[in-house]
Amino acid sequence: MQHAARIAVVLVCLFAVGAGKQKAAGDPDLPSGAWLETHLKWNHPSSSINPQLEASQATILYFGEDHSFAKLMCVVVRVSGEPAAIKDDDGIVLWRGQWSADRKGIAVTHEFVVPRPEHWPEGPVMGPAIEHTIIRRSHDQLSFAEMKFERASELDDDAHHAMLTTSTPMKLPPDQ
Repeated sequence: MQHAARIAVVLVCLFAVGAGKQKAAGDPDLPSGAWLETHLKWNHPSSSINPQLEASQATILYFGEDHSFAKLMCVVVRVSGEPAAIKDDDGIVLWRGQWSADRKGIAVTHEFVVPRPEHWPEGPVMGPAIEHTIIRRSHDQLSFAEMKFERASELDDDAHHAMLTTSTPMKLPPDQ
């Protein structure tokens, strides 16, 4: 009987040690890098230059390791067999902010940033200046504003660059 009790104690200790090495219950997988909108409509903008070139208007979510967040609306291009890229000479519309994750999802707070002036004229902003949103994560996809997103590591550098080089947040009149 004592032998069985010793075995039980050893098993309980091994289980406790093994459980301590596992990820804590409810600890969310932290997002990172660029996430590209799924279900894009790809077209061939100029078959005379490169018939394999495809482009699509897209929304990209970017999660920085420092908890910075960006939502970009831009044109993404790809050529068969090569990584996709952000085509920034067509302009980028940007929202920038911060993110944090918990069991409920990824909480983001972001505000509209005036687009690059050489590409987009400044004008009135529609909607709230600062938005607070929860992004849901399910397996390998994120759900945000009725859109689905998948990880697109090939866009990490482009999205990070766009977030850093676009102008500062827009200051809205007090009545908005």
